[in-house]
Amino acid sequence: MNNQLKPLCFSCGSRRYVVLENVAQTPGTVAGGTAGAVSGYIGAESGSVAGAAIGATMLPVVGGPAGVIIGGLAGALAGLVTGAAVGNRVGKHIDETLVRRYRCKQCGNVIEV
Repeated sequence: MNNQLKPLCFSCGSRRYVVLENVAQTPGTVAGGTAGAVSGYIGAESGSVAGAAIGATMLPVVGGPAGVIIGGLAGALAGLVTGAAVGNRVGKHIDETLVRRYRCKQCGNVIEV
């Protein structure tokens, strides 16, 4: 963030150590990651069941169970990463536009704009 856009600390007069607090960014990341992991797992589960059925005919011992487990985990991981990234950006945007709560790292003063 540009130093000119940061508020001035009323307590110590510093602008250099004033940082935006992550009021919505952290919960947004957690909520987005959770929702993404669940939806990724559910979406991958249906695809992995179909893949397991095909794999079971080609490799009966490994194809079925391993295909379901690997497909479900891969879908959940992909959903987790994507959902967390989206939730992080949405939370940061909320912090910057709606919440606008800053903290001075030098004196600990909280500044609400």
